[in-house]
Amino acid sequence: MIEQSEYYGYSGDRVRGLIFCSRVKECEELSRKFNALGYRTIALSGADNEEKRQEAFERLAMDEADATEEMQPLDYIFSRDILNEGVDIVEVNQVIMLRPTQSPIVFIQQLGRGLRKAPGKEYVVILDFIGNYNNNFMIPVALSGDRSYNADVIRKYVISGNSTIPGASTVHFDEISKDKIFKSIDKIKGMKTLIKESYVSLKNRLGRVPLLYDFYENQEIDPLVIVREYKTYYAFMQAMEKDKYKNSLNEQEKLTLEYLSKTILSGVRPDELAILSQLLYRDHIGVADFIKEYQKTYGIKISTSQVSEVIQVL
Repeated sequence: MIEQSEYYGYSGDRVRGLIFCSRVKECEELSRKFNALGYRTIALSGADNEEKRQEAFERLAMDEADATEEMQPLDYIFSRDILNEGVDIVEVNQVIMLRPTQSPIVFIQQLGRGLRKAPGKEYVVILDFIGNYNNNFMIPVALSGDRSYNADVIRKYVISGNSTIPGASTVHFDEISKDKIFKSIDKIKGMKTLIKESYVSLKNRLGRVPLLYDFYENQEIDPLVIVREYKTYYAFMQAMEKDKYKNSLNEQEKLTLEYLSKTILSGVRPDELAILSQLLYRDHIGVADFIKEYQKTYGIKISTSQVSEVIQVL
């Protein structure tokens, strides 16, 4: 670990690193061994009080010139769980992963500890000793901030990273990285776990049971991903809320909902959605009226033959 961390280095005047471990005992033992080799490190866990944690964060961030006998800088903090989220040490310039995770959310949280800007810090070094890179798709997800886990969106981001990354930052994936990420996307596993995590997160944020549209509005997991796994949002709600979900549909209604979810939800043919949207609020609509309203709403002229094709599909 030391050999690799020194080889890849850091940006800035000295290393300020976070090391994520699997167990408290592992944190303590590694910290002890690093200290014996001349490094200044500390192990933190959930058992440590807030005062001890804050002091450790300050010591990691501080400059050598500010050192006192009572307060010495730290090179590394070894941690289990407590640094995943809610901690902002912008000076962190090296992140070492010793904890395996199948959760992109935890992976993003750990990676995100080093993605804060700070004076004199041009880049962050991420070292993964465990093999989280086997889930390479999590890297573009983390960098783009897009949590939809839609395979096509992830591919598009990798291909055109510089044009889609937010703000003034840039990212480049070399050909080997692209190849590995694409292979990883094709093998995305545990999608139901990701969907459930996204649902719980959104429900807590909204303070109510989310509608399918809420996932789209709040940039959570793509509604199409939910439907691909569960066929309908109705089936997903039954799986998540069980007895609390009181709505009951007969078999014909379930079939209709499944058909609409598979064919209409993607919005590939927006003309169909426009007709369905209007029929929700009125019993009938004339073709001429629809064409006029369509042009008024979307600024696009649609022909009578196009409307006929849409009606045929519906």
